[in-house]
Amino acid sequence: MVGGDEAKPLGGRPMEPEAFTDNEDIISALPIKSHLVSLEAARFSLPTIKRLIPLLQSMQDQATALTEELNILMDGMLPEDPHIVEISDLLAKIVVEWQATNAAATASGAILSSIDPAIVEWYSVIDGRLALFCWNEGEADIEWFHWPEDGCLSRRPILEA
Repeated sequence: MVGGDEAKPLGGRPMEPEAFTDNEDIISALPIKSHLVSLEAARFSLPTIKRLIPLLQSMQDQATALTEELNILMDGMLPEDPHIVEISDLLAKIVVEWQATNAAATASGAILSSIDPAIVEWYSVIDGRLALFCWNEGEADIEWFHWPEDGCLSRRPILEA
């Protein structure tokens, strides 16, 4: 122990979340609408998430461009101008589509921490502690985790049996 802090291992072994459904310390630490996911379940959801990420990135880019265009147009036009209404309607449509796509990506318990570059996390249990599996865009598989208090920059390898 250094400075009173518990020493943290460099890697960790994933545990089945079902074993912790009655563990009030772990369950109460989960954010609202979050749930524990096994490594197998996270890996099962990854191909779908990988397929949806480019769509989310594209929609984000489109929404950003339309928002910038609206900001420029609003300097010289009234809000009811047909061109502004058209762009606003298109932006609203993209937002609704983004929300639906995001819901599909996160249905498995995934958390999209960043869209571009994509960083995806899933709450789980490592060595009896609440942790997050972490996958970054470009990685082939989920091989890393981090403690919630440490964040993605402190990722550690998942140790599998």
